[in-house]
Amino acid sequence: MTNEEIQTKAENIALANFLSNSPDSMSYAEVIEALLNDSDNDLIDKDIYIWSPFEHFPASDVARYIEDLKDSVMWNFKTEGQ
Repeated sequence: MTNEEIQTKAENIALANFLSNSPDSMSYAEVIEALLNDSDNDLIDKDIYIWSPFEHFPASDVARYIEDLKDSVMWNFKTEGQ
């Protein structure tokens, strides 16, 4: 598996663990950016829904959790393939 494939899988896993929905038209980076910059609480307008167990967390914290999980998954995939 290439590094790009590993990254894509890790991003999808991380998003799916913390979000109920995000638009297919948005890239991973765009979703993270929207979460980090959610000062107006306009995620619903962007069709981004934080999964209910995390919906009361600040969106910027959820973005960090997503990033941390993505990094962990990538590390595990890379380590497993060596």
